[in-house]
Amino acid sequence: MKICVISDSHGRTDRIDQILRRHLEIDLLLHAGDHADDVADRRDVRCKAVCGNCDVAGTAPDEQLLDLAGLRVLLTHGHLYKVKQTLLPLSYRAKETNAQLVIFGHSHVPVIVEEEGIVFLNPGSLSYPRGVVSVPTYAIVRIHSLDAGQNVAIRLYSVNGDEFPEFRYEHTFANC
Repeated sequence: MKICVISDSHGRTDRIDQILRRHLEIDLLLHAGDHADDVADRRDVRCKAVCGNCDVAGTAPDEQLLDLAGLRVLLTHGHLYKVKQTLLPLSYRAKETNAQLVIFGHSHVPVIVEEEGIVFLNPGSLSYPRGVVSVPTYAIVRIHSLDAGQNVAIRLYSVNGDEFPEFRYEHTFANC
């Protein structure tokens, strides 16, 4: 399964189009909030989105729990969990939901980190990048089911398609 992960698009649907033209074989597009409606009417790819602090309340859920090829995924924007300060509240929520992968946005700063067996992914922002990566970014997540579990590979890209090797991540989650 190949998943494109975006966040904080803030109306930059042109960049979403650019990414999807590059990755024609996407199985799912995940939007981690702030202009989640940028993907609401897409017919070319299956989409899931959540509300961010810049979205109209109720236009999408605040969070979604997804089963993606056997992997338990929590999708949220992150503003309700204070992700600009710490990942601790989001980590507690991940544990409550038994999430193995947590996808969030809000800070506009790309993050791929594993803590206590939970992988946290922030794809950065398609509109207003912050932090050490000064260009708009998105992530591609590949999930392969194996006899022993699910192999997850995550790559971070600039909107122009350049990969950031320092953000590469790969892990196999054992079957429970």
